[in-house]
Amino acid sequence: MRKTLIAAAMLATFGVTQAQTTNVDGGTTASSIISVGISNVNAQPFGPHKPGYPGVSPDGSNYIDLDGISTSSRFVDTVAGFNHYYLPGYTHTAPGGGTVTTHINWVRIPSAGEDVYFGLATNPGSSSHNHAAYHVGDRTGYAVPASNTSYSVGGLLATPGTAANDPVILTGTLSYVASYVSVTGTLSGTNTGSSTVHTLGISATDFSSNGPGTFNGTSTYSSSAGASGSGVSSGHFYGNGVGAGNSTIAGIANSTSGDAYVASFGGKN
Repeated sequence: MRKTLIAAAMLATFGVTQAQTTNVDGGTTASSIISVGISNVNAQPFGPHKPGYPGVSPDGSNYIDLDGISTSSRFVDTVAGFNHYYLPGYTHTAPGGGTVTTHINWVRIPSAGEDVYFGLATNPGSSSHNHAAYHVGDRTGYAVPASNTSYSVGGLLATPGTAANDPVILTGTLSYVASYVSVTGTLSGTNTGSSTVHTLGISATDFSSNGPGTFNGTSTYSSSAGASGSGVSSGHFYGNGVGAGNSTIAGIANSTSGDAYVASFGGKN
């Protein structure tokens, strides 16, 4: 009953409307911190939000479109040539009561007219692992490439001590071996003012568990400071897959053993 009342109050505040028909899909390492889906918040003229686009939700109910908040005032830098944005605090009512302020990083990959995003969300003050990685995009007209494809990829990585406004920026290459053989590659990078190099390895060979055009596998993490961990990875294909710049790959990775990490990544061919 309490959740129903909270949701009703937020609907009244933000003006949620019926979402347009869009083939939006993605993933998150922790839905308790951030969920992904079709945006359903229409706050105009009170804000930039609009329904029917790839969106994120800190409360699991009200999804805001990332396109609407990708403004120059939130631009931070570029990651592998893609625009990186940061929202320093989205305060909302938590599903269990009280308020939570979620800090959101996202990187936008324009992909054949269908935007794709990857990012990190952080809830400060938690005594447990408080970062979540996510990716989301419009899969309308998507196709998996028919031939071997190389993707120039960027990523955002966080360990438990990573500041919300200073994620590790990763760059590298992911390679898809056609006929659903594998997605593999290595990304590496640092965060601001640090000499510690963080490395993320992706190896995916399962292309069916999460449905058509998806991949699942393992991930590995290490740093020049001596940290190491291993875990899982997953992602989606976006874009029509035909020609240079028309196929996008995006996904997430997180630890299951060793030192903790979460990461999101994405890129184009």
